[in-house]
Amino acid sequence: MLLLLLSLNIFSAEIADEYELKAALFEKFARFIDWPDDAANSDKPFEIVVIGENLFKKKLDNLYANQKIKNRVVKIRYINSIDQIGNCQILFISPSMSSNLTDILKKIAKKPILTVSQSNKFCERGGDINFVISSSKIKFQINEKAVRNSNLKISHLLLQYSTIINSEGE
Repeated sequence: MLLLLLSLNIFSAEIADEYELKAALFEKFARFIDWPDDAANSDKPFEIVVIGENLFKKKLDNLYANQKIKNRVVKIRYINSIDQIGNCQILFISPSMSSNLTDILKKIAKKPILTVSQSNKFCERGGDINFVISSSKIKFQINEKAVRNSNLKISHLLLQYSTIINSEGE
């Protein structure tokens, strides 16, 4: 338990390189989220997809070139079209795709895909995890209901370090 809590220390880290820290948080999130059939897919890559403007540049590729998530090789894809999403475990929705958020969420509804962004009202609009900057620190909001609706199980330990947000209309 203590090891799990210590691994979350990055959540309150001072911003050194914002997108390097955000890239690292994908692995941290995955530690506290269970996807259906995780064990059955252990031979397949853990896929992170970035849709829209690539704010990470090469940081995701560099970080995950030799690092695994959930004991799986990590595959990074960068796309610009909703039709290219396919199957992945984490979908980072760039703020440049904010106007397409409703269509993106409809496309992946009920699929076990964790959606992450850094857009205004992302969680209120049905997204799962939203990065926010507060007092020069990266923090995050979680829409717990949206995560559950994606057939993902989220640990209470991750929820303790977040601000819980409900979708609009709830």
